[in-house]
Amino acid sequence: PTGLTHCPTPSHRANKMIEAKALALSLPMFAFDVVSAFPHSLEDSEVIVMHPPREWWELGYGGKDDLWLMIRSLYGRQTAGANWRDFFEEVLKDYGFERSLTEPALFYQREKELTASHHVDDGRACGPGDELVKFKAYLTGRILIKCTDIILDGMAYVHLKDTKLRTRD
Repeated sequence: PTGLTHCPTPSHRANKMIEAKALALSLPMFAFDVVSAFPHSLEDSEVIVMHPPREWWELGYGGKDDLWLMIRSLYGRQTAGANWRDFFEEVLKDYGFERSLTEPALFYQREKELTASHHVDDGRACGPGDELVKFKAYLTGRILIKCTDIILDGMAYVHLKDTKLRTRD
């Protein structure tokens, strides 16, 4: 844990840079959305939960007077965003990514020539086709995500209910 309680936001320039790189070098890309991001990460402090929801104990998951030790981050906790950020960045680092020195939400994998960015639980990645497909498979094996197909120049795609057209114009 870093002691921070936030998750960085990529700048407008960083968002445009990843798109410009993909277009200028004719690199494919994909976009992703993490499903229930925060519970992927471990809680960084000891949290005792009293009175679990009635539905839980009615289904036999403990009793109404039991105390529960929370091991995963939950939405609404002050450190949930930072816990998720630390977890997600560890996933990227395990694949060889390094954080940009100037953009805290932008990452590079120099050996495989991949670039990735994230805004909390949404992200994009671009790179050479074969390497990008391998990275996408790696991510889907580590995190529950919804992904677009691999996006090439001139393709329209829907991500987060928005239709986007990838074009050099």
